[in-house]
Amino acid sequence: MGVMIGLALGLSACGWLQEEPLTEEDPVVVAAAQKRLENFIKIKLKRCRIDMMEKAEAKVDSLITELIEDYIQDTVFFPKIPSRPKFPNKLFADTSLIPKPLFDSLPKQKRNSTHADTLEKTSLKKNR
Repeated sequence: MGVMIGLALGLSACGWLQEEPLTEEDPVVVAAAQKRLENFIKIKLKRCRIDMMEKAEAKVDSLITELIEDYIQDTVFFPKIPSRPKFPNKLFADTSLIPKPLFDSLPKQKRNSTHADTLEKTSLKKNR
């Protein structure tokens, strides 16, 4: 008798004695599916958040590096050396022409004293 009870309990635990198979509408199946879906969503959100944070950190790091490089370049400014212009040929001046004076019409003024005269006067005063 004990063997029969043990066999009945064992078979019922394995589900062999169950009369109906589980369907999609069964509350046990729905609850298990809902639990697995919530677990999947949590894992997916966690992975998404980690990926988003890694991308954001990389972007912030690159922006900070770019700002530092811009600041360093702004404080130490060296202009580029301009390129040398290209001349087609050398230009030669015509030396056969004699230029006229520009101010021929102005009267020449006499100078009252020169610098040398001023030095002579001061040296004479000192010797006295």
